[in-house]
Amino acid sequence: MAAMRARRLASIAVVACLGLGVLTGCQVESGKAAIIGGTSFTDDQVTEIYEGAQQASAAEPTPSASPGPAAAPLVSRQKVVDLLVSLELGRRIVEEKKFPAPEQATNPEEIAAALGAPPQSEYVKLWAAWLDVQNTIVEHTPRVGLTDEGIMQVYEALVRSNAIQGGMNITQVREAFGAAIFAEAATLVSTSLGAEVEKVDAEINPKYQPLGAPLAVNTQQGPVFYSLPYVSSDMVTDVSL
Repeated sequence: MAAMRARRLASIAVVACLGLGVLTGCQVESGKAAIIGGTSFTDDQVTEIYEGAQQASAAEPTPSASPGPAAAPLVSRQKVVDLLVSLELGRRIVEEKKFPAPEQATNPEEIAAALGAPPQSEYVKLWAAWLDVQNTIVEHTPRVGLTDEGIMQVYEALVRSNAIQGGMNITQVREAFGAAIFAEAATLVSTSLGAEVEKVDAEINPKYQPLGAPLAVNTQQGPVFYSLPYVSSDMVTDVSL
């Protein structure tokens, strides 16, 4: 069980990134948080997921993650919208490409503590579903290599989350990231999501912009959660499998 939990937490590091690079600020219907290809997410739905996690946490608190920058952040309405949109786009990709389902689905109980929310909350259940979707995309999509611009965008997102020191140049960042597998995988899914956005009508309520996808990377202190803006296809290079 411990090994399985470690594997699942490690997989959180391979979450995609999505922003508003191709999503325009538009007139969304009143009460709507986002509309993705005809699928609507309402403000009431967002609030229900958000408040449900808060109420459940108060009734049955989960063990907190390690203190410091790596501690799991509180759930917010913005994080709920980010998750709903990313999951919807990811599911469309999996269905269109007929990718097989994972052999074993992520158990919400294995990631709840890292997320700072109880396993029975809808927020954690959505996260578990998102992990399965993005891992499926990574497994069945050819690798990409990050350009300097692409890897610096990942670095800057980590700096904003206090996960790594600022002021580093590209040489230092590449040395710190090593093989940068986690960044490559995140960008791979990002470009897939970006391509999917171009196929569908996507509208985001201005109050939830800029949009970003849930992302995390493991550190010695525990997983660090952050939001990475959309990484366009010109920030990657094709590499052989």
